[in-house]
Amino acid sequence: MQTFDPLASSALSWAPFIATEILPMHHEPRILERLQALPHLYGRDRELASLSRALERLTDEGLRALFVAGYSGVGKTALVNDLQRHLSRRQSLFIRGKFEQFQRYWPFLAPAQALRQLCQWLLAEPEAERARWRDRLLEGLGPDAGALFEILPELAALIGPQPPAPKLGSLETQIRLRALLVTLVRQIATPTHPLVLFLDDLQWADQPSLDLIGALLQDSAINGFLLLGAYRDNAVDTDHPLSRLLRQPTAAGEPPPVLTLTDLTPDDLALLLADLLDMQPDAVRPLAAALHAKTGGNPFFTLEFIQALSRDGALRPAPEPGAWHWDTASIASRPASANVADFLAAGLTELEDATAETLVAVACLGNACTLDRLALATGTAPDALAGQLRPALERGILIAPDANVSLRFCHDRMQQAVHQLRDDAWRDRLHLAMARRFAQAGDAPAHRFSAAEHYAVAADLIVETAERSRVRALFLSAAQQVRQSGSFAAAERFLRLGIDLLSPDAWQSDPDATFALHAELHLVLYSLARHAEADETYRILADHASSPLQLVDPACVQMTHLSNRVLYWEAIELGLALLARLGIAVPLADLDQSLQELRSSFPDIFLAHKGMIASLRTDSAIERQLEAFYRHVTAGALEQLPKRHDQIDERLAGSAKVINAMIPAANSAHPMLAPWLVLRAGRLWIENGYCAATLFPLACIGVTVIGLRSDFATAQRLVQVALAVGTTLENSRETARACFIYANYIGHWLHPIEEDVAHARRAFGELLRAGDLGVASYTFYASQAALLDTGAHLAEIQAENAAALMFASKLGHLHTEQSYLPYRQLIRALEGKTAGHGRFEDADFDEQAHQVAARSNPMALSYFHLYRALAACLFRDEQALVHHAESVVGLCMPIHCHYATALVNLLHSLALIQQVRSTAETEHPALLERIDLNQRWLKARAADAPMNFDHLHALVDAERLDALDQPQAALQAFEQAMRKVSEVRRPWHRALIVERAGDCFRRRGMEDTGRLHLTQAHALYTQWGAHGKARAMRERLPFLDASALDGSNA
Repeated sequence: MQTFDPLASSALSWAPFIATEILPMHHEPRILERLQALPHLYGRDRELASLSRALERLTDEGLRALFVAGYSGVGKTALVNDLQRHLSRRQSLFIRGKFEQFQRYWPFLAPAQALRQLCQWLLAEPEAERARWRDRLLEGLGPDAGALFEILPELAALIGPQPPAPKLGSLETQIRLRALLVTLVRQIATPTHPLVLFLDDLQWADQPSLDLIGALLQDSAINGFLLLGAYRDNAVDTDHPLSRLLRQPTAAGEPPPVLTLTDLTPDDLALLLADLLDMQPDAVRPLAAALHAKTGGNPFFTLEFIQALSRDGALRPAPEPGAWHWDTASIASRPASANVADFLAAGLTELEDATAETLVAVACLGNACTLDRLALATGTAPDALAGQLRPALERGILIAPDANVSLRFCHDRMQQAVHQLRDDAWRDRLHLAMARRFAQAGDAPAHRFSAAEHYAVAADLIVETAERSRVRALFLSAAQQVRQSGSFAAAERFLRLGIDLLSPDAWQSDPDATFALHAELHLVLYSLARHAEADETYRILADHASSPLQLVDPACVQMTHLSNRVLYWEAIELGLALLARLGIAVPLADLDQSLQELRSSFPDIFLAHKGMIASLRTDSAIERQLEAFYRHVTAGALEQLPKRHDQIDERLAGSAKVINAMIPAANSAHPMLAPWLVLRAGRLWIENGYCAATLFPLACIGVTVIGLRSDFATAQRLVQVALAVGTTLENSRETARACFIYANYIGHWLHPIEEDVAHARRAFGELLRAGDLGVASYTFYASQAALLDTGAHLAEIQAENAAALMFASKLGHLHTEQSYLPYRQLIRALEGKTAGHGRFEDADFDEQAHQVAARSNPMALSYFHLYRALAACLFRDEQALVHHAESVVGLCMPIHCHYATALVNLLHSLALIQQVRSTAETEHPALLERIDLNQRWLKARAADAPMNFDHLHALVDAERLDALDQPQAALQAFEQAMRKVSEVRRPWHRALIVERAGDCFRRRGMEDTGRLHLTQAHALYTQWGAHGKARAMRERLPFLDASALDGSNA
């Protein structure tokens, strides 16, 4: 076993065998030697057996975690330390990290400690082995490996220099760091050389570390990994973040096991004392009982109490060999506080002032520090400090576990006791002095952060104006640093302290610094999902911004979060006002008029396809933008854009940023505003020069020209240009967003729908890397739609939908979560898990409540009615099909370029055909005219992408001919549809076409042929996993019960 335990070579190597990791305070040789010689843990046989079973399961069953809980001093760490002896028989790597009570705002404190140890070991490997590890790590970590260097500096030496990772937003940075750390573990842990990670004192863990633990436990791709965690259960209630984590299932499907330690019994103490004093257990039972009465059997408290007795002579060797003297009555009368820290502090009062004050300085620096860091913090020479600390080292208050002159307290309780040696005011003055020394030590980030930490404790003592200004800057820098690591609560703390240091007239006397603090706070509050406070902070920023340019970045944050909360018009109004101040007037009234005219003339997109171009007024704002854009295209602008690297001016760049942030809200709320905005941003690039914020709008123009001009060729060219330029100049967020546009809006009209899955997943990965979580959430529109129609089994779309909903939920992205729930309910209906055939209701979903909740989210409503219509179609609920198809065809303008548009067309046509069957002949002409219009649209799509749409067009033709009582033509059309769909993988398309053909054969008197087709359709649905649909077919068609239900007839 390779171990990276810094205690392994220290004087503490004996400590695990006394059920606690601490070194006793008293250093009387005979006691110390006896303590060092104790052979094993006491009272922990059951727990050790559980650990041994856990180790076996690590190999045999893939156990991923085991947590050890118990009161402080009960021996949690000692138990895990004992595990190392068991691991020594395996080819395992053991690393450890510890959270600290007084450094809770350090993100990834304990995981970083452990992984830095791991990197140090890998660096000590022979060169050939280091090269192997370097290649393996780089392969997994990819181009963003450098993002880990700040928290794992040793990794840079291991894998070599890497390009800087793109700067991201706060949430995005946290997610990237977490993903990279999970990948690092995945690349190192293997079944042949398992990795054991021990994280101690989890009750003090920061949220990013807990999120990392959760990600590690839920990553099914990690093999050969065991996470051990220890925490004080008395400090963790049911609402503690750790409790919530421990209730979540791991990759194995169940919550991780928790092993709870209790105090030692009097019999356990008797065995310990018998070995310690070299006496028989019966002889020491009175002493064991007396100790248990004072300490409750807590191992740490008991050993400290023994040392106090020995120090005072109340427990002493007798003159005769193998005998000891003690007075149980005297022991019973001795004071012993219920608070261990108070008990320990009472034993420290005899220390000299110099030693006591230096110990307090160590405690103020944390549980551990180096002698050099202590010298810098106190302004005292290392030699002098060593002399002052010698008594503490001799008594075991401090230990020096390695050769780097590093110091640590023997136990957290001892650090707390040392804190009590001086009062709050004295410690605050010490923190202030330390802060000033760290601030004067140079511009190294570690020194600046340390200065901020100590200033934070002593902020009330900072009175001098110049120093308050310097400290505000330190607090802002520290807040940005911890926010980038995902520790948002710590960032807020620094920012609130910085704001408190502002003068009453700060907005007038120091507006830039004041704005910077509030802008960072605005970002942090949104990251904490405290939207009301964030909204109020934005209002303060808007009231005090010195220029519209200064407000651009906070405004973009505000609009993004308003859109995510489905507050589209609030986002739009904010953007419109800021654009006006930047010099771009948006003709909203004219766009409103155009939208109204369009809706009046063409209430749905298929009617619009018939005459949208002619319907736009030649003097309308949108038409003028289109004409200007096409003039540029005709003049060769698209060919010139990749060659233009001149930069747009600052004001126009700010305008492009604002337009970029407005696009999601505009696309959802105003189908004419979104096209105008993207055309205007595209023209900024063509006419004024490039900036990254114009790249995504240029790709979005492709959606506009499809919708307003049916110009699929130009749409593809636009995305190709955006991707080419982005790959050359930017290759990050905006390029990834352009990739998303291709996957979600354009690719399927020209290429096989299967390709949308790969494009969407590529966009998702790149957007995660670039930190655009909002747009990353949108990529599931494309991947789910493609997998629903092409996946070989429902399990594929089910897994994608689960991932989509989890991502949207974690992000708080209500817009996409509402849109993706209908997929889940459709899958459940197909599996037969809802309240009735084809219905969406179940214990988690109410159709009416969902429609009410999504009433301001037209995209979500479109998807609800679309997939409710599809369920009605598949389950032969003709009334529901007509209702939901008519509803979605009037709503679906926001999804007009999604692949789902084709399904809207199909289901609307099938609903119209059903009305032809059920209405009077006088009503047929209007219905047939509308079916013909839909078919012209679908035929045009089939001409460009026959693999996606040809068989659907043939199905509608067959159904139309059957409804018109033209059986021969209908059956020929069904044969054509079945032949075409058999050439592509479209499971439910094929099953539906075969099922409809079977019904047609039976209606026309060809019972055997019809039954053959229906049996085949039943088998196809079954193979696809649609067992609820198959069951509905058996209920409708009893002859299917005689068929094999295993799908063999397909």
